Amino acid sequence: TEEATASWAAREAELTKLHTELTRQAGRKQAALAAELAQLTAALRKAEERNAALERAQAEERAAAAAREVELQTAVSHWRDEAALAAQREQQASEMGEARLAQAVEREGEARDEASFFRARFQELALSFARAQDPAPP
Repeated sequence: TEEATASWAAREAELTKLHTELTRQAGRKQAALAAELAQLTAALRKAEERNAALERAQAEERAAAAAREVELQTAVSHWRDEAALAAQREQQASEMGEARLAQAVEREGEARDEASFFRARFQELALSFARAQDPAPP
């Protein structure tokens, strides 16, 4: 049974050796996996930071775009108001021009009527004066 004990001891030594080797390999694999996990965790953190920075930049850009939109809408509203006022002024000027033209035409008609009246009155006076100057026919 010495042989059996020696064989058993050899097997036990071999198993211990295999166990030690497997433990070393597992340790190396575990260390490699831990290092890879650390790298991946660091890469994930960096990606999350970049994502957060991009989201902040996107939010800032959206806010700036919204502000620009409000500015543009205000400007459009202002220019629409200005255009409406200009159209109103143009309409008023046109109406005033038409009213002035009508007044001028009316004054011209009155002046013509007055001139006709004075012309007729002058002719009457001239005729009357000429009759007074002519001796009465015998």
